[in-house]
Amino acid sequence: MSGETKIMPRVRGRPAWALVALMAAAFGARMALAVMVFTSTRDTSTVGIMARQILEGSRPLFYAGQDYMGAFEAYAVALVFFFLGASPETLAIVPSFFAALWVGALYLLFRDLFRSPAAGFGAAACAAFGGWYTVWYTMGAYGGYPEIYLAGVIALWLALRETEMTAPDFRPLPWTGLGLVLAFGVWTNLQVLPFFLTAALWLAVDWWRVRRRSWRRGGALVLAAGIGLLGLIPYAFVESGEGAEMVRVMWPRIQLVYPHLAILWERNLPAFLWWPDTTSVFARTATAVVVALPILFYLYSVAQPSCEGRRRVPLLFAGLFLLLYLTHPMAGLFAPRYLITLGVIVMGAGFASMLSAHRVAVRRVGWVCLVLWSGYNLGGLVHRCLVYAPDKAVTMELREEIIANAEEAGSPYVKIIGALPDQLMGLQLSFTAGERAAFLEFRDGRILEHHREWARKENSAYGFRPGLTHYFTGALQALGIETYRLIPHPVLTLLGDMRPVHSRRRSAPVIRVDAEGVHGAGESLTDRRADTGISPSGAVQRVTMKLDQPRMIDGMRFYPAGDDLPRGPYDIAVSVDGDHYEPVVTDLVRVGESYVNGNRVYFKDHYPAQDHRWSPVEAAYVQFTHRGAEDAASWSISEVFVFEYHGHIDPVSHAEVSGIHTYLADNDVEFAWCDRWLSRRLESVGRERGRLIETLPAENARYPHTLPERTISGRAGEAIIVERALADDMMGVFGAAGFSSDALHYEVFEHYAVFLFSTGSGDSDRTVEPLYWNGHIALLKTEL
Repeated sequence: MSGETKIMPRVRGRPAWALVALMAAAFGARMALAVMVFTSTRDTSTVGIMARQILEGSRPLFYAGQDYMGAFEAYAVALVFFFLGASPETLAIVPSFFAALWVGALYLLFRDLFRSPAAGFGAAACAAFGGWYTVWYTMGAYGGYPEIYLAGVIALWLALRETEMTAPDFRPLPWTGLGLVLAFGVWTNLQVLPFFLTAALWLAVDWWRVRRRSWRRGGALVLAAGIGLLGLIPYAFVESGEGAEMVRVMWPRIQLVYPHLAILWERNLPAFLWWPDTTSVFARTATAVVVALPILFYLYSVAQPSCEGRRRVPLLFAGLFLLLYLTHPMAGLFAPRYLITLGVIVMGAGFASMLSAHRVAVRRVGWVCLVLWSGYNLGGLVHRCLVYAPDKAVTMELREEIIANAEEAGSPYVKIIGALPDQLMGLQLSFTAGERAAFLEFRDGRILEHHREWARKENSAYGFRPGLTHYFTGALQALGIETYRLIPHPVLTLLGDMRPVHSRRRSAPVIRVDAEGVHGAGESLTDRRADTGISPSGAVQRVTMKLDQPRMIDGMRFYPAGDDLPRGPYDIAVSVDGDHYEPVVTDLVRVGESYVNGNRVYFKDHYPAQDHRWSPVEAAYVQFTHRGAEDAASWSISEVFVFEYHGHIDPVSHAEVSGIHTYLADNDVEFAWCDRWLSRRLESVGRERGRLIETLPAENARYPHTLPERTISGRAGEAIIVERALADDMMGVFGAAGFSSDALHYEVFEHYAVFLFSTGSGDSDRTVEPLYWNGHIALLKTEL
């Protein structure tokens, strides 16, 4: 046979109009939710910020701070913003549009898989009127979810059609298109992988079973794969980030399957299936039956010997998806949105199998189930719109009021801190505010340039929930901020006009530590070892540190032995004689220099420091008392430092950072361990001078197991940079590790001390104990 023989006809007549109507309904349902409910969450506002930056000349390649999601959606949103303006509603247009195209692509795929237009409509309806997570995450601009769903389904459809062709084996246009779809998906989001693996496996099986003697099909596969690899090109322009970490964590971990399967069944699957407002046992049971019946029929039908092979494609996809999902660390999170592709494909296969069945009774039952499922989801959508529409109006009014309040207070750059409701918390305020107040969420480091810009502004301010006022007054005291202004508001209190005091200090010798109500010995807090520490064993923990003599002290610092540090309430008191204590910090909830240090943003390391500061006071004893029974098991302390006050100094200057860079470059340093703030400043200076010095490896605190080994080798060309206050203490650590004074060069700057190694750690005449970098300091590390 010559020419092209296509199994399925093109979409014509009534199916075409019905498909257009279904796609329009999918778009309309999402836009109704956007208009009546959507106010833009933190993640979606990241795309909004990027879109505004694109209109101002920025050209990002990836979703800000997450280098495994391409910036395509941000560019598309920028185009909409250009014509229609920036708002939560216009932000939703792009994902809703691509969701409608995804509905159309699902129709084509399942129509061809089951050779039935009805099957195509059944599958498409599962996307058009899906559950809460399906609708919400294909309406909000979360970085490209509907776009990758569309790319994945198109890849499956193109692969299917090529296996249905009788001749010829190689047609450049479809295979080139398949390669381009592959490239787009790889760049947009690596979650598209299950689609492409299914398509590749289906094509490979077809080639092996039917066309083994044809070199054309093999050449076509190579062409498509080669074009698809172009999607990796943007990653070459990212020096460090989450992209490489995401690739590393993609390797299957079979030991995760069982615990993740339990999480899937108990938490994520129920949240994906039912709308949040569905609490009735009858409604939940009926919904489960309506969904389970078509899926069971599909599994029964594909098990029959007469089943055509292409109908097993959804089952193949589900198997590959679950293999990748259940062995991935992200499956341990409460994130039902990751199940959207699995749910739609599996449910689509179920409804498609019933609607294309030979028996009329089965088809009728299938239509009833589809109507009930779609009706349930439409009802949930309508209920969501009607119930939460008033909340949106209040939220938008509050935003305008808060922005105006910030402008009147002379603080156009405001950071939001604390547990505000999601409608008010985070980045959503920043892109809608335009040139007005730029609101950024406290611990969200994904918009780094905004953080840097905010930190340079003298009139920057914080915004926080009024109930956290005691937290911030304590934090201001601990951070040495003597003057500030509070602007009260019933929803968001503003804190501005902060005048921090930078002190010259050094660590004071602690000769004894007594600990009560803890696991572990008190002396482990001063042994400078990463693998020793204390953790709570009771409702109250008290740690008392004795100095070698009375000194003027102005603060102390904890480093964790695990994943967290004490949360409040806790007190810090000092004493000269060890009998009479005066409080310097009371009822403190949490203070972290890893979050804010003076007037700059201090990017949080994986192992954060917890800093406490107060006005200088003479003392020989420092006592920490923690009362936190509920959180008693969640924190641990590895090391403690007490700081002696030696006068005031100015903030870290650009000249000091430049001086440190010059010193490192002149001594041929290749790698420097330092805190994250200094790491970024040194990188900036290095770019200006054309001499980059490698500093901290790329991190992602959400995947701590992907962090590289942090053992310090002590080789020539390696440097350790610590705060000047810790310099004397670090000299003791190096001595305990076996480094002699002739093996180290030591240079002191205004705020930092730089240690250079002049000899390697592998000398045969001495034994060097390994050192470990915890994000701020070097600690001794016992190898287990």
